[in-house]
Amino acid sequence: MKNVFGYKDSTIEGMEYDGKRFITAGIPISLRDELYAAMEHETDMEFRSDKLMWATILGGAAFVGFVLALIKVVSAFGGSVADLIASQPLAFYGGIFCAVLWLGLKAFKSARKRSLANDGKVEAAAAALNAVKDRCDSALGVPYDRKKVDIFRLWYEQKSGKAAEPLSLEQEEMKIFREGDDLCISNNENLFVMPISGFTRYVLQKERADMFEWHKDVAYNEGEYSHYDIEFDGDDFYSCRCYALQYSEGLDEFEIVFAEYELPIFKEIVDVPVEEE
Repeated sequence: MKNVFGYKDSTIEGMEYDGKRFITAGIPISLRDELYAAMEHETDMEFRSDKLMWATILGGAAFVGFVLALIKVVSAFGGSVADLIASQPLAFYGGIFCAVLWLGLKAFKSARKRSLANDGKVEAAAAALNAVKDRCDSALGVPYDRKKVDIFRLWYEQKSGKAAEPLSLEQEEMKIFREGDDLCISNNENLFVMPISGFTRYVLQKERADMFEWHKDVAYNEGEYSHYDIEFDGDDFYSCRCYALQYSEGLDEFEIVFAEYELPIFKEIVDVPVEEE
């Protein structure tokens, strides 16, 4: 079964999706170039904290050192703390040092990110990108009342004409709406149109997918989203379970993979059975 938004490693530039047959409209090349430039600029603004990669690496090493020291100390503890320090001074003091270093670097990174977020440049870049996306909507005929959803593209390597491991799901916020008897999906560059009659079922998948951003106005663990098993590592990544909306067209089968919490929005348009893998 092919992911509608699947693409081969050789087509990252000017992506050719496996579901290209469903594309009915695309934005002009000049507008696409503006979109790419605005996306790149926003990414640069958001990830300026990547200059603190040294802090991430050092903090990770400190955390590992703390865990190893803790294991050593716990396994050696059999009497008083004084005896422990005397027998394992390196593990004891080294563990304390690593713990303080790890927590200090974590606090430093958080403060630095807040400082960068509050300088106004991130918001300005996001506003500029949204303005370009609005123009893309107009070019593709996307209505104002469309819904935004987290959909996962599938990146894969191809060997001997077949998809090969590893496979990677990549989160992208897309827009969906209904037009007549069709489900329409916009990824800002193209409009995908699929007859609703071709969809067969939703399947809740066992595997989780990573997300680099949280796009919703409500926090991932609050309100309607608190009912889903969404995980956050406290720093960079979210993860969630996904549904695959399956589509059959003759001998060809496709699927649209999206975040579990988007099911109510999809069900408003495509009302087919929901199953679990």
